[in-house]
Amino acid sequence: MTEVEANRNVLRERIRKAGYVGNRDWANLQPLVPVEEFFAEGVNESAVGNSRIVQFGIAAFAALLGEIDRRDDVSDVVVEIDDDFDGGWPHCGYIFVATACSAAEIALWFAAIPPGLVLRAAGPFVRARVIRLEDIDVAPGYQLWALWWNDDMDEE
Repeated sequence: MTEVEANRNVLRERIRKAGYVGNRDWANLQPLVPVEEFFAEGVNESAVGNSRIVQFGIAAFAALLGEIDRRDDVSDVVVEIDDDFDGGWPHCGYIFVATACSAAEIALWFAAIPPGLVLRAAGPFVRARVIRLEDIDVAPGYQLWALWWNDDMDEE
């Protein structure tokens, strides 16, 4: 088993222990994990599902997310996982950023690899999804933003 495969198994076990499996419907309550945990030993290309991120470099993308997570004006960055647990790789959904910054400022952080969508999360909802806010450290006065990279931005 490679380190990448081992990382996939560690993620799945963490998700099971957190109670996501069996306690969610497929549209709601997707697992949320810290950036460093999602990318711990590397991921394969199907984990991000976006050709621009692959071209930018998955390791470089993970490093960029880690840098953003360490900013003084950011309290947390987590990766939403969309996974059916039947095989393949846990797929990155939204990336949530809790920050005091505006959407325009966030877009500047990702100038080299802009998200297709930046949405302010209103309470525990993003579009039709419910998120477990207790899994995200949103500092007082900060807003939660959902960032989305289309599955393949070459189609845009």
